[in-house]
This record gives sequence, C-alpha cells and structure tokens, in this order.
Amino acid sequence: MGWLKWSFDLISQGWFGSAVGLVGIGAALLTYLFSRQRKRISYSYSGRTLLGANHQDLPEEISVTYEGRQINKLSRIVFIFWNSGEKIVVGDDIVKADPVRFDFGEEGVILSASVISQSRPVIGAQVKISDHHDMVFIDFDFLDPNDGVVIEVLHSGPRGEFSIYGTVKGLPKGLTDMGKTLRMSEGIFTAGISRAVSGMFATRNLGWMSIFFGGVFSCAALFLPAEVWTRKVDAAPAALIGSMAAIYLASGLFILYVTRRKYPKSLIVDGVDRLGPS
Repeated sequence: MGWLKWSFDLISQGWFGSAVGLVGIGAALLTYLFSRQRKRISYSYSGRTLLGANHQDLPEEISVTYEGRQINKLSRIVFIFWNSGEKIVVGDDIVKADPVRFDFGEEGVILSASVISQSRPVIGAQVKISDHHDMVFIDFDFLDPNDGVVIEVLHSGPRGEFSIYGTVKGLPKGLTDMGKTLRMSEGIFTAGISRAVSGMFATRNLGWMSIFFGGVFSCAALFLPAEVWTRKVDAAPAALIGSMAAIYLASGLFILYVTRRKYPKSLIVDGVDRLGPS
C-alpha cells in the first residue's frame, strides 16, 4: 500500500491544490477557445524593395519602365488575407459603399496586382486596381473559416507604406492586422557558419530548446525528496529549480507564440513564407 500513502502525501502538499486549480483554469480556457463563434478577417504582409534602395534585388544595370516612364523605385508587397474566425464570410457582407481595399497613397503608382494563390479556386477571389493606380480592391464569393488568398502587388512607392480600408458586415472593428509575415526558419546567427548550424539557432528552435530545459528542471523539482517541499530541510534548492523551470517554460512558450505561423497552412506559397519582414 506504499503507493496509497504516496498518493495521500502528494495530495496533502500545498502546491497540489494550486496545480489542480491551474489545470482547471487551462481546461476552461481551452473549452472556450474551441467553442467560440466569431466573424473575423485578418491579413499579414511582407515587403521587399526590388529597385531604388541600398539593398535592392535588381542589379544597377537593369532599368524598369512603366508605360514609357522610367521607374526609379520598385517595391513588391505580398498580402495574405484570410478568414480567421469561425463563421463564414460571404462577398455580400462587404458594404458596396466602402469596399475592402489597400491604399498606397500618392507617393507611388501601382504597377500590377494579382492573386498568386488561394486556399480553394471556388472562393472566387479577385483583385482590381483603381483608376488612379493608388488602391487595390479585394473581392470574393465567400470565405469559409481558414479560407483565404495571397495577393502580390508591385508599386513604385515605399514598400511598407499602405493603409487598409473597408467595411464588412459583422466586423464593427474592421479587419485584424496580424503584422508582418515572419520568417519561420531563419537563424539568428548566419554569417560565416553553415546552414545546418544556423538552423540550430533558428528562433523557433530556440523556443523548443527553452521548453526542453524547462521540462528538465520541472522533472528535477518534482522528484526532489519530500523533505525539501515540506521544509524539513533547506528549501532553497527547490525554489531555485522551480524558478528556473518557470523561466525556461515561459520563455519558450513566448518565443513559439510570437513566431507562430498566423495564417492557414493552405496559404503557404513557395518564396513568400521565406520572404520575411525585410
């Protein structure tokens, strides 16, 4: 019956009740997250200067013209636009008097805009450039949850200068800006080292390493002698190990949350996910 006594000793510990409470709170939070019903549209973006910057992707010997005019600056921006809620959004939900559009202002001219990928062809995503070549309008037949579209825009203005406007029924706060599309596997240290070594220091890998060490410290704390936790001996080792476990776990979870892929997997496009916030 040694296991029974061990169980009672475990339950009698002060931290056990707190742990059970935290698990209950986590279960309630997960239940809410999986049962909620929201209407939400989100977008993310990545930009790159192709011409007209110190770090451009085109050699200086190449010049670009548009309708007979030479373009001194050329930027490429890729938008990922998707239904991030749990309810369907149909094209008729877009208010005709205030359509969904990306506005690039008067500093540059939109040269082209195209749909380079969509989660399913049946959603009927389309883009249209305004008559003044300063805005890109987005339209679609419907977006089920996780349906979306990837849009490429070439323009002669600054790469990150744009605004988004538009009214969608059921979205009084407008579209959700998820920020720049982050590189998913880029290493922090890249100069002078191999790709394999650099990959070990990729941001998400550092997050998983932090969680691993947090788990090691947690196991060490759990298997400490009971006398340590009941303060019959100096409790400093337990407090130190527990604190280290909490720091590593929290750091790892934070890194994984910040660097997570925010858009659906169906919208991954070769070359876009690695474009990053350059």
